[in-house]
Amino acid sequence: MKLTASVITISDGCHQGEREDRSGPTAVGMLTTAGWNVETTSLVPDDEDAIVEALLELCHLDIALIVTTGGTGFARRDVTPEATRRVIEREAPGLAELARQRGAEKTPRAYLSRAVCGIHGRTLIVNLPGSVGGVTDGMEVLLPLLPHACAVLRDEPVDHTPVAGKNTEQIKDKTPLLIEQIQANIDNLNPEFYDLAFERLFASGALDVAIIPVMMKKQRPGVLLNVIAAPENRDAIVKVIFSETGTLGVRFTPMQRAILDRSWTIVDTEYGVIRIKIGILNDELITAAPEYEDVKQAAMQHGVPARAVYAAALNAYEGIG
Repeated sequence: MKLTASVITISDGCHQGEREDRSGPTAVGMLTTAGWNVETTSLVPDDEDAIVEALLELCHLDIALIVTTGGTGFARRDVTPEATRRVIEREAPGLAELARQRGAEKTPRAYLSRAVCGIHGRTLIVNLPGSVGGVTDGMEVLLPLLPHACAVLRDEPVDHTPVAGKNTEQIKDKTPLLIEQIQANIDNLNPEFYDLAFERLFASGALDVAIIPVMMKKQRPGVLLNVIAAPENRDAIVKVIFSETGTLGVRFTPMQRAILDRSWTIVDTEYGVIRIKIGILNDELITAAPEYEDVKQAAMQHGVPARAVYAAALNAYEGIG
């Protein structure tokens, strides 16, 4: 199945050019990294009729997935859920609840999101909050499910073949093998500013971002900013580096990389349900590990060490089959 997607940012401020759209590019970057073809992006005001019109137009284009960001809260003009319900024919409440649950691991305010998910024809519509954090949390937990959901919705063949004896579904990683390493030396940036720089780098298509302590000329301590990205995202990445760090130079190194295909399954433990991330090479299971955020949440809920939950999840996974 061709993974086609569109992203709609719903915000009066962004539509009027008064505020930078950060949530939309975050969704685009995560979808692209996961192998989706993001065919359109748009900015729509917090107007119910305008949102309905934008959604229906994309549904008529037979887009497989529409992701909206913004307009899901309690404010008077937060009407994205109402507009979405006017468009969808069937709800998919589990997806919305899963995204809320993931967000609540970081802040209980995530439960204030009124986001809905549902189906119109052959198109799946997913509402996400308007913050970068809300989009990131929602996409992280939903992305492993969306290819399967859209394939079933479109009557496409779905691979249910067990991997290495485990009851799980394999999802091919479409991340490009031809990549670039983009680096810059920085010695005068307030450490607080790296947070926003990292967010904007990932939103611009970075696959990985890291800083490494280095000793620069004249024995000045600094950091080496190291970004991994697909070559087509170089210009956007470089713009962020220059604007956010103040560095005067950036260098590039072409690279290739080998990556494992990834798969997810879930296991039941005495501490609740834990997701297991699996690495696969040529249909052979190479590695499996419990998802840390699930382990952390369960450990906090039950008042036990994280290592106890981790061990229980791994034992449960190894006991499958």
